[in-house]
Amino acid sequence: MSFYKFFSFLYKNSSRNGQTIAEILIGMTIGIGLIMMGVSLIVPSMNINKQVTNVQRGATLAKELLDNVRVFSESNWYNISSLATGTANTYYLNSLQSPFTVATGTEIVSVNPVTTGLVGWWKFDEGTGTVAFDSSGNNNNGTLTGTTIPTWIPGIVGSNALSFNGGGVSLSNSNSFNSMTSSFTITHWIKTTSSNSQMYTVGNAGGGNGYRFGLTGGKIAFLVGNSSSYTETTCGSKTVNDGNWHMISGVFSLSGTNQFNCYIDGVLQASVGLPSNYIGMSTIAPGIGQPPCCQLFVGSIDDVRIYNRALSSAEINQIYTSGSFTRYFYVSDVYRDGGGYITTSGGTYDPSTKLITVVYSWRGGPVNQISMYLTRNENNIYSQTDWSQGPGALSSATSVASQFATSSNINYTSTNGSISVSLPTP
Repeated sequence: MSFYKFFSFLYKNSSRNGQTIAEILIGMTIGIGLIMMGVSLIVPSMNINKQVTNVQRGATLAKELLDNVRVFSESNWYNISSLATGTANTYYLNSLQSPFTVATGTEIVSVNPVTTGLVGWWKFDEGTGTVAFDSSGNNNNGTLTGTTIPTWIPGIVGSNALSFNGGGVSLSNSNSFNSMTSSFTITHWIKTTSSNSQMYTVGNAGGGNGYRFGLTGGKIAFLVGNSSSYTETTCGSKTVNDGNWHMISGVFSLSGTNQFNCYIDGVLQASVGLPSNYIGMSTIAPGIGQPPCCQLFVGSIDDVRIYNRALSSAEINQIYTSGSFTRYFYVSDVYRDGGGYITTSGGTYDPSTKLITVVYSWRGGPVNQISMYLTRNENNIYSQTDWSQGPGALSSATSVASQFATSSNINYTSTNGSISVSLPTP
């Protein structure tokens, strides 16, 4: 029952029975109280359901990463044994690439991401190095370049972002980018205080063709070519160079409408017509923060996505409002006692076993972790004849040497002779 209908019901009853104003107010108070009580019961229930969903989804994502690490180690034990150990060294796997690649930092997994038509997705969560991995599955990895190479900073979506001031991320021109011949979408987060003109964040224009998307004077702007010249247009009147993070999105609709829609923080700002003879692509490889021509972007960029289709307003808002989970893993050394059992203190280092711990969380939730012991099980055999250096090998062997692992508990002497290893009978 709505508040208006409830009030009308009380009023009609008061007219028929001669109720006083005080009685009416008391009745209204009781009714409103019952309504608020119902709302107060519904809201906690919704929060509990959301929390349960997050717990289940987080555990599933953590187990997925743990399983991928196991597969990664089984393909080559050195993939895991070569990683630095300890909680300070965090990693995640780019599982959309084949074979898997390991990256430092924390991975951000979006909830209900928009993936149809996604040709490039650079999360910038690596935190170190000069490679920005593509999470779209198209292997469009980027390389940090420029006179001043972009630097890693804390991000708004995930653990890291990139700060630009004289450099950019160069991309190879792949078939996935060449599929953007009719309509496409660019969306990413930026933070800047610059009022420079033609400060484009993503683009591939050259030779009179192509596109550029970014800011000019703090407003969203785009530049398009028609095979001989370019047209630059601002979209909307709102500025975003206030030093805060904003998600800006540009939707190029070239199928009949020839229209450009611009969004700030998931909200449509304006629609602008595109030239009828606009040519959307060029043979020049696209760039981020340092597109061909124009002034370099000055500020920070995070979570860049390129689609080969025009996203709807609902999809843009979905990207802006979608929740996310964080996950990463770290590696710990394992030690065994004289009986071969894993021990938490003391013991002898075992180079063929590692403890993998996956840590995961979500916004407003606790930090959780699950662990698994991984043991090398490959039957790679080589012949070693020189054992003169005795014990001291502390890692998995990748080449024939003259030592053996301390953990093997081999009794030896330095005199000439032979050595044999006998396995116990099962």
